[in-house]
Amino acid sequence: MGSHIEQITSTRHTSQLKRIGYSSCGTIWSDALKDADIDSQYSAIVLKRGDGLPDRSISNERRIHRQILSAVQIHGNNPSFFRVNIPSAIDHLPPQSDKWKTILPRLLIEFVACEVLVSKRILPMPRETRHVDSVVNDKRNEHCLVRPYLGHRRQGIEELGLPIDEYAIAMADTLAFLLWVVRIDANDVEFVLARPRTSAIATTESHSQNIIPASDPSIGTTELTTGILGSYTIWLLDFDCYKELDMNETGVKVAA
Repeated sequence: MGSHIEQITSTRHTSQLKRIGYSSCGTIWSDALKDADIDSQYSAIVLKRGDGLPDRSISNERRIHRQILSAVQIHGNNPSFFRVNIPSAIDHLPPQSDKWKTILPRLLIEFVACEVLVSKRILPMPRETRHVDSVVNDKRNEHCLVRPYLGHRRQGIEELGLPIDEYAIAMADTLAFLLWVVRIDANDVEFVLARPRTSAIATTESHSQNIIPASDPSIGTTELTTGILGSYTIWLLDFDCYKELDMNETGVKVAA
């Protein structure tokens, strides 16, 4: 795993890491990406710093993330599910880690070491897809992930001809998996639409550049119908609010 982390250290690059997102749990940082980089699987990891609200926990996110990945590995995929990908967990860095010596030079000067999660990056939608929503020239949208809000008709999902029923089935099946198989409450669950991982490049470049394998854990195997957004998939992310369900009447009521 150490070789993967080197991708975002000053021993590999000296440019500043970019903040590509944020949540109540913390800010997310990675190298700047161009479409050519995405196609070659370059800069494929992100740092999630535990610098968010005091009541949010990177430690809990790490534990729940690994619990979900373990359940996926044990129970496998049900082919009736539409595919929902989960980013691979790479590493966890405590504030005392020696790796901070080569990571901090690439962050803002006022930053200090803190608890961090390292995981595989969810690749943003391509430039041509961002034209659909007129956000292509806004620098803030270079890291564009699309949140499908099925309860908000004004979002334009129907007008764009996107497969709403497939989204609903995928989300429902994923929630059932989290509740009844992983046995967590899926509180504040978040789904996004983003690029699928490019698999062809991994066999040719991963050995020479320590690229992370291209496959990702997933719930289900059936791909979404493509259309105006091109090739994409649903991703599950942000696990810090999840809690384990009690295996009693109270827990069953939450799951139901």
